This record gives sequence, C-alpha cells and structure tokens, in this order.
Amino acid sequence: MGTRRASQISLCICVLLFATGNLTAQQSNSISGSQTNSPQLSKPAETTTSPVISHSLIQSPGITSLTLKDCQCHSCDTTGQPATCIDCAHISTLGDQFNIRLFGSLNGEMLFATARPNLPSGIVLITPDLGKETPTFEIHSKSTSLGAAFSGPEIGRFQSGGQIYSTLYGQTYEEDKYGIYLLMAYAELKNECERYTFGLHRDLINPIAPNTINFNQANGAGNLGFVRGQFRAERFRKLNQNTKLTSQLALSDPVTTSFTNFDKIPANLLEETAMPNIEGRLAISKTSGPHVPGTSIRFESGFSGLVGKLRRTDLPTNRIHDVWAVGTDFQLAITERFGFRSEFFTGSAIGNYNAAIFLIDNQNLDPVRSTGGWGEVYFNWSPCVRSHFGYGVDDPLNSTLSPGLPTRNEVTYANMIWDVTKSLELGVEVSHWDTTYTGPFLDNDAMVYHTRFRLKF
Repeated sequence: MGTRRASQISLCICVLLFATGNLTAQQSNSISGSQTNSPQLSKPAETTTSPVISHSLIQSPGITSLTLKDCQCHSCDTTGQPATCIDCAHISTLGDQFNIRLFGSLNGEMLFATARPNLPSGIVLITPDLGKETPTFEIHSKSTSLGAAFSGPEIGRFQSGGQIYSTLYGQTYEEDKYGIYLLMAYAELKNECERYTFGLHRDLINPIAPNTINFNQANGAGNLGFVRGQFRAERFRKLNQNTKLTSQLALSDPVTTSFTNFDKIPANLLEETAMPNIEGRLAISKTSGPHVPGTSIRFESGFSGLVGKLRRTDLPTNRIHDVWAVGTDFQLAITERFGFRSEFFTGSAIGNYNAAIFLIDNQNLDPVRSTGGWGEVYFNWSPCVRSHFGYGVDDPLNSTLSPGLPTRNEVTYANMIWDVTKSLELGVEVSHWDTTYTGPFLDNDAMVYHTRFRLKF
C-alpha cells in the first residue's frame, strides 16, 4: 500500500513538472515569435502591491511578481484594456481623514477526491472507511473574498488604520454553507518601531502557513493557529541595517467559534474561565539577499508560546483544562527562485487553535496532547509560474485519546500556480491525505485533485 501511494504522488508531481515545462516553453516561443512587432512583451515584470493580510492562510489577492534574470516568459503584468470608467465612482466615509481601498477575488474551485473528505470545499481530514466506495466531486465558490484596508490620520507618533476581510464559507465554517465568514476585523496604530492592534486577528503562535490551493492550508494536519479576538502589542528593533528583532504579545479569546459550532455535543458548554489566553512570539529576521515571495524577508526564525485555560461544564464538577503550546517557525529564501518554510508545535487542549486534529479533549473530557508540523519547498519557474511541494502531520498522543477519535492526520501536496495576468490566476494541486482512527473506526486515505480559478481585484 505504501509503495502504491508513493507511486501515485510521484506520478502526480511529474505531471505538474511536465505541465510547467510546457507552459514555460510555450511562453518563451510566444515571445521569440513576436519580439519584432511587440518589444514590450520581453520587459521584466514589475512588482505590484495590494493591501496585505498578515497571514498567508488569509491571502490578499494582490500579486507580488519576482524579477528574475534572463527570464523570457510573457510578463504577467499584461492586463488588457482597463474596465470602462463609471462617473463619480468613489468610496467615502463620514470621517474625512480616512481612505479605504477595496480588494478581493471572485473564485471558482473544482475538486475530486477518491474517498470522502470532511468538508470537500476545504479539506481537513478523510472520514473513516466504512467499507463502501465514497469518491467525491464538488464545484463551489466559497473562497470568494472581499476585503477593505483602512488608512487613517496620524495620532501622536502613530499612523492609524485597519482591515476587514471575509469569504463566503458561512458563519461557522464546519457547516459548509454559503454566507459571510469573517476572518479579519481589526484596527491598528503603528510606526516603524511599534504596532498595536485590537479586534479579530491572526493568532501570534506559529503565524505562517503552507501555500496550498486548499483553503484550510493543512489545518488539522500540522498547521496550528487561526483567527480570534485579541489585543496585540508588537515591538520592532533593528540590530543592524538588515537584521530585525521582533517581539510580540497578545491577550486573546480562549474560545473561538470561527471554525467549529460549539453548541453541538460533545463541544457544548465549552467556556473561558474569566481570563484571556496569553500568546507571545520572539523572532529574528534578515532582509538582505533573496526574498521569500510576498515578503521582504530573506531569513526568519521565530519561537512562540501559548498559555491559558478552558472550562467544561460537567457533573458533578466543572473540568478546567490547562491550555498550552510551544511552536517554532522558519523561512529561508535560498535564491530568488527557491526556498523553504516550516513550522513545528507541541501542546495540550489546543483543538480550537486548529491543532490536535481539532480535539480539545476526549470523550471522557480529559485534555488531548498533540505534536505536529509542516514543511514546504517552493520554486518559482518564472515571474508568473510557481510551485509548492510540502508535507504536514498532526499526531495526538494515543494515551490521551478515547475510542472513535482520529489518531493521526497527514497530507502531502504539490501544486502549480500561474499568474496569467495581474488579475487572473489559475492553480492546480494534487494531494494525498491519510487519516487514522482508534477503533471501531477504520483508517482511510484519499488522492485529491483540485483546480482553482481566481479573478483578483
């Protein structure tokens, strides 16, 4: 079985590499055949920016194109004719000192899985094998997004601003219904040395994420952290011209309902204990040399932690869980084309941080311990075409589990993303998921083939 899975994954990676080679060759032939009539086609792609969401899981649709030496592919800055202007089109606020920039994307996704996944529109695990064939096909637009970046007046030594960002996954993602799914809603005060935010924001602990077409980006399979209400303070200190030390601290909401519906058994009566969770992170980064795409970072290494408590209302007494986790994150751009990113964590009762395969406690209401992480290699074939190859795993401690719960969740993935223009993106991803269970459920695995079209603005 292991050899067959490895062969399937290897074949899919080869198909992606072959397709990438053909695409690059076609672009090069197109340029060489039309240089005399259209010399602008061979100019390097310009770097474009748009409002930046602070975590790659919640991606702004803007494209940051790399300028690579000796690259002759068709520039992805080719946007065609602009849209017809509309008279008096503008956005205004009651406060005349604020500016608003809208951004987002109109998405269409198509997915086929050889066995039934939990949430086909954003896979997190494979359901148990019940002895039946359960292939799944889905077409949806739930990852369509809309955001607004606010820029306000200077207040003292700080620049004011903030962001709002949402998708169409519905109020509770686990229900897999269309509706507003709010992922960002925060205000900020910042300058070169400090930043203070309050509202709905990304967790501090393990703040990066794999670059996958699958919306959930290995949540439940090694990628810890999501979004929750918090107050955050950050300090930036330059050690030299190219090296920066970042220290961050956040008071965060112990219970987040953004992923799971906690009104349902066995997750009902999960509460905070009148105290916030505390998250912290210390990171060192270097900016000289090649950059990780979408950032100014050449190298970054961070160490983060989390402490807090959760209460389960039980009879005859309440259960108080100690919530804790420690994690590391790492990014390295080896060249302008090639680099590596990874995270690792271990902790207890961290299911609502999208770890431990979403388990906070077992059926006896005892906390679940878990360890996991992910690693990814990226390669930019050209300024317009890039690929990511990675692996993630979440492995709850078996002695803390009760019957009927998942014991291990793994994903291996490879993708290719093509920025046809600044506004149009096409992506293809092949992944293999393997989820194991305690008895009486049987383990299951699936190959998943995923395509995404994005029109970004």
